[in-house]
Amino acid sequence: MLRAAILAAALCLLACGPTGQDGSAGSGSGGGGASTPDGGSSDGGSSGGGTASGGSGTTPTGGGPGGGGASGGADSLTAPATAWATRLGGLGVEWSHDVAVAPDGSMVAFDLVGVRGEGLEQLGFVHLDGDGRELQTELEDEGGAALHFAPTGSFAITPAGHFAIASAGRCAGGKCPTIGGGPVDGGALVLLDAHGKQVWSRALGGDVVSNVAVDGGGNLLVATGTALRRYGADGALAWERSGLDLAPGTPVAFDGRGNALYGHGGAVVSLDLAGKTLWERSLGGDLLVTALQANGSDVVVHGRFKALDLAGAKASPPAGADHGYFLAALGADGTPRWARDLGAVQETSGDGVKTLLAVDHAGRIVLVTGADACTAFVAEHEANGEPRWRRSLVPKGCGGRAVKVHGLAVTPSDVVVVAGELSASVDFGTGILHALATDGFVVGIGP
Repeated sequence: MLRAAILAAALCLLACGPTGQDGSAGSGSGGGGASTPDGGSSDGGSSGGGTASGGSGTTPTGGGPGGGGASGGADSLTAPATAWATRLGGLGVEWSHDVAVAPDGSMVAFDLVGVRGEGLEQLGFVHLDGDGRELQTELEDEGGAALHFAPTGSFAITPAGHFAIASAGRCAGGKCPTIGGGPVDGGALVLLDAHGKQVWSRALGGDVVSNVAVDGGGNLLVATGTALRRYGADGALAWERSGLDLAPGTPVAFDGRGNALYGHGGAVVSLDLAGKTLWERSLGGDLLVTALQANGSDVVVHGRFKALDLAGAKASPPAGADHGYFLAALGADGTPRWARDLGAVQETSGDGVKTLLAVDHAGRIVLVTGADACTAFVAEHEANGEPRWRRSLVPKGCGGRAVKVHGLAVTPSDVVVVAGELSASVDFGTGILHALATDGFVVGIGP
């Protein structure tokens, strides 16, 4: 298998000295669509990276500079230190497309190896313990297949420990890409067991544009550009809401009662257990909803704005910034409860994956904003929106797009876990991780 040869070469290179990189990453970034890779094909395999733990911690950073010179507010509380950082990869192009927490509290990074989209070599599931150490890895060879994934949140773990993946494959020359050993032709929602073997697959009739959401009963929610579908844990279609016009990056979620939620431009829509509309709430102003998450009976909403006028909060982007970011909560009936202007962060050009959102086990809200570059920041807010802390993902900074964030999760012990890709030697706060080409990374922050 590719992994063994790459691991040996990687260890040799690391032993012989760090490899310098110029800090430039791919030719584009995802968010409005799947990310664009570093150019060229990959010859190599997952993992073989190292874990750096401990370290001297981080110094709280104020709100990063806004695009064009705006700035956010300073930290009010000391941000937690980086607990550990793990590099995943060999000599080829590899990145951690997402990360999720298993029922036993361990983590699984969903890694992709090869040219993004059109020349994928391998899919990888890297199991990590609570300290970021690799436990085992399952790899599936793709042989250069055309396989695309949802812009963000394309990987989730069900309460039964199964892996849910939203994807789209393209068959050519009599050969189809596979996930879990089964062919994928067109958009599909695929359920795998904890060893990466296919349990079931459901054709979606179009490319996936949303994340895949899972509730406490193992039910699944996913959207294409024209339809939103809910499936049971056994793969049975519960309902389909068709005739929609949804953009890439549409967020979907379940609320605390099992109702479905989705973002539609500047509005949030709630559907009942039968797929009928409960409410639709326009958030006003000029904004885009990019992430949703249930928090008890509330719905937490994250996104970007050019004009914010919600729940008593009114704001425009900081001077010189194209847009700002907001965080808000809606009640069970869609009534706005509170909203906060988060300011802006310095960003590279392109749509990018700009927002990632999670809720920890105490109901605190965790987010990553500006997730397409080294200026990405991680923040935590109380359930009522009050800020707890905010810090740079890379405390000492790095060059341009040397770091891209793709995944966010929170462990049962409330460690914030961030996953993505790096294309240069980067110190997340526990020592330098040396990228051999484009590698994946998983970082634990706090608690």
